[in-house]
Amino acid sequence: MHSNSLVSVLAAVWIAGGLAAVSQARPLDGTWRLIRVGSSSPQYYVGREPCAVPTFEQYTFQAGRWSSVDTFRLKGPNGSCAGVGSTPDGIVVRSDSGTYRIAADSVHISVADSSQGVHGWVGFALLKGDTLRFPRGEFDPGDYVFVRVHTRRQ
Repeated sequence: MHSNSLVSVLAAVWIAGGLAAVSQARPLDGTWRLIRVGSSSPQYYVGREPCAVPTFEQYTFQAGRWSSVDTFRLKGPNGSCAGVGSTPDGIVVRSDSGTYRIAADSVHISVADSSQGVHGWVGFALLKGDTLRFPRGEFDPGDYVFVRVHTRRQ
């Protein structure tokens, strides 16, 4: 009986570990939406930081691939930054995609063919639960913080 109990416990540990591994194998799968840049919402920067901060940004991760869409208002208070491809009101929508890999709590993002002409590794984010944080770059007003968008299953 002791050996059967031990086998049962080991089997339960193995199954639980296997289930945990399955549920953690793709912790990013889903949609993530920008909620904060630094200490403010993205909308705070409209008219204040033209060209630098998206008014909307969203990433979708699925099975080692990612895609993104973002919206920038390129026309500032004095018409600054309005450029090629912008609409009369200065709005530009971009999309991009590539691959990602996870190392510990970091997500490393790469592109093969970017709308911005960038190839290879383009950045990383830190993953903690339902929060994904891209650390501040040299010209960014702060960290870009995304949260997972939970959808209701039917």
